[in-house]
Amino acid sequence: MNSIEIIDGKIGYTKNEVLFENFNLKIQKKEFLTILGKTGVGKSTILRVISGLLALQSGTLKVSGEMSLCFQDSRLFPNMTVYENIAYPLKVKNYNKDEIKSIVDSLIKDFRLENIKDRKPNNLSGGETKRVALARCIATKPKILLLDEPTSNLDFEVKIEVRELIKNIHKKYKCTTVMVTHDIFDSLYLSDNILILGDKKIIAYISNQNINKDKNAAEYFKPFIEELNILKNKL
Repeated sequence: MNSIEIIDGKIGYTKNEVLFENFNLKIQKKEFLTILGKTGVGKSTILRVISGLLALQSGTLKVSGEMSLCFQDSRLFPNMTVYENIAYPLKVKNYNKDEIKSIVDSLIKDFRLENIKDRKPNNLSGGETKRVALARCIATKPKILLLDEPTSNLDFEVKIEVRELIKNIHKKYKCTTVMVTHDIFDSLYLSDNILILGDKKIIAYISNQNINKDKNAAEYFKPFIEELNILKNKL
């Protein structure tokens, strides 16, 4: 069963600025798909289409289940505490006070936010900010989780920590996850499947396990072979 499907999509911001035509994509329920590609090819644009923030110029979008989008810049409310930020989507959906307290307390514990729950975003580190944003996104237990560059601008150790957190979220909540990134290590560690985008085209759409069996995917990853071998030895 597909959670997300784009059929013959025409994707762009204006009629004169078309990124993709006849774009087709099927993402299965509980799949973890990573969208890879160089800056400017349209990775985040596709995420915006899936989320409904940008309409297809033509074609069909089918989405099955509630979605939650974690933006690259996290977008926490600066006037709210960590606790209040996580509680916000629950309040919007009219959860009662007892439900909100139970859910937020559990997330605060699971995401190791106990010591900072009363802080506001301007007093958080980059890693803390990302953990709060992810906790807020998962609060309503969405069926589909959309992640836009979730490990960008993080120190190496924090990046590894957030990467592991994303893996645990996907496993625990059994959500369909679509992640946009330029980090090949994120994609290889987390993904079931990888969609590689080029200029106005799909370079490859392959299983994480079959990268070397696809000529175009192998060519895309070729510059990173040495780094990939180092990564594999660490895993």
